[in-house]
Amino acid sequence: MQYDLGGQLQRPKPTRMQKLTARDNARREAANRKVDRENRAWRKQRQPNKIRLITAHETELKFRHGHWQEKRSVIENILAQQQVSASAQHAFRNCGGELRIEWSATEQRHRLVGSFCHNRHCEPCMRQKANIIARNLNNRLADARDRQYRFVTLTLAHKPEDPLNDLLAKLRRCWKQFRNTPCWKTSQRGGAAMIEVKWSREGGWHPHLHIITEGTWVSQGDLKEAWERITNGSYKVDIRPLADKKGAAYYVGKYVRKGVNDEVWSDPTAASDWISCTRGLRTCATYGTWRGFALTRFESATKDWKPIGSLLTITDAARRGEEWAIGIMIDLMPSANPDEIRARYLEGDERLQMLTGDG
Repeated sequence: MQYDLGGQLQRPKPTRMQKLTARDNARREAANRKVDRENRAWRKQRQPNKIRLITAHETELKFRHGHWQEKRSVIENILAQQQVSASAQHAFRNCGGELRIEWSATEQRHRLVGSFCHNRHCEPCMRQKANIIARNLNNRLADARDRQYRFVTLTLAHKPEDPLNDLLAKLRRCWKQFRNTPCWKTSQRGGAAMIEVKWSREGGWHPHLHIITEGTWVSQGDLKEAWERITNGSYKVDIRPLADKKGAAYYVGKYVRKGVNDEVWSDPTAASDWISCTRGLRTCATYGTWRGFALTRFESATKDWKPIGSLLTITDAARRGEEWAIGIMIDLMPSANPDEIRARYLEGDERLQMLTGDG
């Protein structure tokens, strides 16, 4: 053994052979880890994650989608033609599977929970999303001072032959530049913006932007001049105080819910363009001081939701004429006529399932 001047035991220096061995071991371990990663990736491709695929019952599909079945079939065919992932197509086809009914004594109402696709082209899913956005915006605007918020619409000039993809890219690019102009940057602090698109056979695609903005007064003339300069010719700009805050939240939700006007679905080419160009597109977003405000976050203060049964169980009971089950179905479809619902169940009319609820 060797000791240093302080009497401490000195460890022997590793030999050259020991250094080479340690280096070889480290390289071997790194190579083994790389092989393990490659093997895991290969197994993942050969054996994809075993996700339980839910298949919706015919009654569930009719209840949730019966009111828009024709349009839904068009979208389903386009998703298949564009080779959207198999899991996304399956989720769209079976949106509304395993529907269950719950009751809250606090809110004194029933609700439906289940497996939903959340596809931007699914009407019931977009209705739910729009309701959440409208509720969150309404809460945000509830304590607003007079004239603190304004509603702005920016329109993009276009030609009938302009492709939708180019127009959407230009709208987003110009909106980003517009936020950095002096007239906007010095007066507006933040807000939320939503894209709305209209289409017609004669005029083509017509995208425009609806904005709820928080800030001080700004001249419409200055905004118009800045927008026209950035877009190279688009001069239509509308700005007005947000007098009806609840109504503004409702209209914003309406833009999210419909996405595009119904005429699009009567033209196969336009419908295909719309689905293709909006894949991955954020049509609703916040900016400025509103960043971090989650428009689509759903937070329910109600914690006493209790399961009642599946939709299939309740509908079977309603067909047998059990009043408690018919009452639940009436509660789930507030927009329908209660007498019509009761009569159809008692008569065993299968068309009842074509009535729609909010899901």
